[in-house]
Amino acid sequence: MQKLRSLCFLIIGIFLFTGCTNPFKKDDSDGSGYLFTYTLIGNPQNLDPQSATDKSSKIILRNMMQGLMEEDENGQIITAAAKSYSISEDFLTYTFVLRPDLYWYYDENHNSLIDDDETWQVTADDFVFAFQRIFNPDTKSPHIEKYKCLKNAQSIINGETDYKEIGVYAENPERITFQLDYANIEFLNLLASTSAMPCNQKFFEKTKGRYGLDEESVISNGSFYMRRWFYDPYGNDNLIYMQCNDANSVSQRVFPSDLTFLIRNTDKQAEDLFSKEDSDILTTAVGADEYQNKNKYEVSTHYTSTLGLIFNPESETFSNPEVREALLRSAKMSAIDSADGLDLKAANGLIPPEIYSGKELYRSYIKEPESEEYDKDSYTEILKNGMESLNIESLPSENILICEKDVNSVVFYPMVQNWQAELQFYAGIETVSEEEFTYRLKSGEYSIAIYSLSGNENSPASVLSKFKIGENPFSYSNADIDSKIKILDTAVNEKNLAEMCSEIEQEIIQEKWFVPLFYKANYFVHRDENTEIKYNPYSGEINFRTAKHFE
Repeated sequence: MQKLRSLCFLIIGIFLFTGCTNPFKKDDSDGSGYLFTYTLIGNPQNLDPQSATDKSSKIILRNMMQGLMEEDENGQIITAAAKSYSISEDFLTYTFVLRPDLYWYYDENHNSLIDDDETWQVTADDFVFAFQRIFNPDTKSPHIEKYKCLKNAQSIINGETDYKEIGVYAENPERITFQLDYANIEFLNLLASTSAMPCNQKFFEKTKGRYGLDEESVISNGSFYMRRWFYDPYGNDNLIYMQCNDANSVSQRVFPSDLTFLIRNTDKQAEDLFSKEDSDILTTAVGADEYQNKNKYEVSTHYTSTLGLIFNPESETFSNPEVREALLRSAKMSAIDSADGLDLKAANGLIPPEIYSGKELYRSYIKEPESEEYDKDSYTEILKNGMESLNIESLPSENILICEKDVNSVVFYPMVQNWQAELQFYAGIETVSEEEFTYRLKSGEYSIAIYSLSGNENSPASVLSKFKIGENPFSYSNADIDSKIKILDTAVNEKNLAEMCSEIEQEIIQEKWFVPLFYKANYFVHRDENTEIKYNPYSGEINFRTAKHFE
């Protein structure tokens, strides 16, 4: 670790002014003052909260900014920038009182010292402006649909009302009200997402179109502020360096003194850095075996994704429902045999087992679909009927496309062996990088693939949103399903939301374009001298505010 850490310090030092004499304030007694290092996969695309969608951007935003609400380590929504809030009896009015001790900070002279003109209070107007930006057509925000419950939202989307009429109002500098056109039981969850973080209008206008795109065009109202964002697409030493925002650490203590985010291209590079102790944390879907049951490491396991077979809808062969039915029946049998009980669990549903519908697990409302019993004769006969309708005597040989970051391909050897032995279908396995996997799916250059389905938030609706038209890379399209997904935010309570999601889940499963095989474990790994690091397994965000390090 020391070699790379020293290199990071050197790079950081080159860009810091000499006014910062001691940026690292280590205190072993309470675990504070440590420089945490984590590896981002890919350069953040945009640090504008109202536009950002990629994981790297959200991780930086989670540490640099603070919204009204946030998610705690148990997945529950708690106050953040808000001191308190109230909800009307009809659930159409949400009123928040802001903390009076939350400040914007921009290090104008780059000396790491808080000067009088470098901080100013976060106000209700900052949240109003943020939501106006979401609905401003010039922003082209990808988050507009999820806030369509707000008053006047649909009228604004239709172009009938000015975006400034969105139902978000500043009653005074410390009090903000949201008016809804209809009740949305997940509204507080939405306010905990990065897209609901505030935007200071004066600073935004000062950036002249560069907001969120470089280190000079970002501002902090959270735990850390940016000191350096260095990225060369052809270089190897890309990083983001952040320091504790002392302006906001008085009332809500920030324990690390500094954060270094190494920027790399692949999960393999991130794992190599962690194994060499050049980074403090590893998030991975594969390769955690060597860290399990070892005293040196803490490993948390989260079943938040579903691995399933997908078929190219443009393929004449696999557009045949009987062909898909025969393949999935054989695949389901091998899935039961392949699940090892630790990394994988046989899946019959789309929604992973750790997803909540409100405060209760989705599966506490909706039982896991029962596994059907199949026999070889049933699916060989179904395949025969499918091939006759296609006027072919055998299925063409194909490769199953698998993303290397999602799962070890060896898991699917029993499946292809079953297909060969029972159906005389010869399939190979092609493992590719995440970039190539996404490209191949979007361009239609695949016949069969293994897709990892997960939501961006802890909600069954978030998982199912991946089946909306244009929201998935494998060209799934069903107007009826799309319309049902779009009204999930009208659920009257948590149980009703689960029931609405269950109906959609069953319909998608019956279509057999996505065939669930396994619930897949994802891992959060860190060495045991590091504690209290908040990890959101649904969004992949890591919050370092309370992270501590003990030698």
